Amino acid sequence: MEDLEMKMLENIGDSTGIYVVCNDKSLLENINGLLSRNGMLCVRDNNGKVSYLVDGRSDKSQAMMTVSGLMSDHFLGIGEGRDIYYEMCAKAVFMEAGFDMSHTGTAVIYLAVKDMVQGGRRRYSSAKNMYMDFANRLHMSFDQVSRDVRYAVNASTMRKYRTLTVVAHLVTMISEELTRDQGIA
Repeated sequence: MEDLEMKMLENIGDSTGIYVVCNDKSLLENINGLLSRNGMLCVRDNNGKVSYLVDGRSDKSQAMMTVSGLMSDHFLGIGEGRDIYYEMCAKAVFMEAGFDMSHTGTAVIYLAVKDMVQGGRRRYSSAKNMYMDFANRLHMSFDQVSRDVRYAVNASTMRKYRTLTVVAHLVTMISEELTRDQGIA
């Protein structure tokens, strides 16, 4: 279990902080420190709702620009806020499906799904086409990509499905998660 926790901590990016709070004063100090340093806090609750807390204490015009940028990104579906939210949704869906994010095959599937969800790329006509595409893109052999992807799928809870079915299902799950929060679905 400790190995899993260490892998999860290793996969946390530089933009993610984990703060342990012991009491109300500690909570307020952490929130104040984060707002002072970053100018904004982003919190996602258990239902997937994202809330932003913007610091307007010292520079109200900067706070308004931050809010305007966040709202534009949210409604237009662009910008860094969308990318960060996509990463959170995608990783949650992949982990829910039992994928180990440290596997090379999972990374290939993750990139294929991201291409389809964010880039509007068409679905692959066959798994062989997907393997060839990623072998070229990642400078790996065809056999290595196919083996790694099959291993990742077999290690997940979706092991009874074919690769393209898994990819299509993940695209659907992530798309539903993204549109649910925007109030579209």
